[in-house]
Amino acid sequence: MLHRKCVITAAASLLAVASLAQEPFPQDYPPPEPAARPPSLKQNLRQLFAGTLATVVQGLGAVVTTGITQSVNGALLGWFAKQGVAPPAPAAYPQQPPPMDAQVYAPPLPPVPDPAPMVPQPAYPEPAYAEPAYPEPALYAGLAYEVHLQTASGPVPVDPATHVFATGDRFVVHYRPTLPGEVEVYNINPQGIERQIDRVAVAAGQLATLGTYEFRDQKGDEVLRLVMLPCSTEALATTTRDIVRVEGSPAGTGLNLTHCGVATRALRPQSRDIAKVELDGQTAFALDPVSPQELASGSFAPREIRLTFHHN
Repeated sequence: MLHRKCVITAAASLLAVASLAQEPFPQDYPPPEPAARPPSLKQNLRQLFAGTLATVVQGLGAVVTTGITQSVNGALLGWFAKQGVAPPAPAAYPQQPPPMDAQVYAPPLPPVPDPAPMVPQPAYPEPAYAEPAYPEPALYAGLAYEVHLQTASGPVPVDPATHVFATGDRFVVHYRPTLPGEVEVYNINPQGIERQIDRVAVAAGQLATLGTYEFRDQKGDEVLRLVMLPCSTEALATTTRDIVRVEGSPAGTGLNLTHCGVATRALRPQSRDIAKVELDGQTAFALDPVSPQELASGSFAPREIRLTFHHN
């Protein structure tokens, strides 16, 4: 009896497995995920710097004769330099034609087969990727700068964030702002004492230089604080148009910027620190987006950046 009962149980199990094999599995799997959207390319700070200059020049009513994006390539000391004339292309050697009585052998061309009939292919629509709107501000307030260490063999660009200066080292700071206005320079010594050492009006894209500075016996971190006050005058607007080599004689300025003056400086808001800094080759770019409120009012908040120099 026990042996027969085991045989019956095994047969029943086989019948159950066979019935399950014939039944389809339930389709409870999740649907396949849609294809990922290809990543969008983001502009680097050099391109944003060039875009701001182009917007400023167009706001001043001028027409750019050369691409500003190409003009800001490389080190900032060579920006907007006159381009040399390209050398002429090498002349091609003239081919001697064969004499009139020469027999030129031309092999017969092979027969061209009839093209195969076109078979219509079913149209498979490509998946459409909806690019989200990433509104980029039209203008960026800030500057591009380079720190050059003065050596016996000539200036050498260094990164102040990583370079350690020794006593007796000398350096200069070259910079170009994105917007016209005034730049105030403050020095903070290792004891934390701050004093203003310079104030200059600079056009958009104009090259300015600070220094030469020399490290003395007092060691520690020296800080240069550059505060930019965007504003405009007719002289700064004209200089901006001349720097980027533009043509035309605009009747007036279409860029809404507060006129530079003592009253605007006395009532200026608190400076905003520029935290977005990117090193591109030898040039560092420090930019901060201009808000729609600033564009509408024409009163731009001051921007500042701190350059720390390690003296050991």
